[in-house]
Amino acid sequence: MTKETTPEARRAPYGELYDVLVRAFPEHRTVQGLFDIPRLAKDIGVSHETIYRAVRMDKLSVKVANRIITLSEDMEALGEVEADRLLSREALLQFVLK
Repeated sequence: MTKETTPEARRAPYGELYDVLVRAFPEHRTVQGLFDIPRLAKDIGVSHETIYRAVRMDKLSVKVANRIITLSEDMEALGEVEADRLLSREALLQFVLK
């Protein structure tokens, strides 16, 4: 017998880190308009579980924070993201120090 899970139980509460990532990477959206965490994970070379865990806990490892910043800088250099959306180390520092 399998345990049934209600939709409410499947929804993970996301905090400030999720909001920061959504603002920094508007092009990482699904067809439904949701933030595409698996795509972000693939783009920075980590598992999607790593990103889901980070946004649930509002905490990043230094390695993941550096990869996110590098992706943001690369996208800005290619003109794929506006300079005002460039993610700084200061923006992620609060999540690394938790």
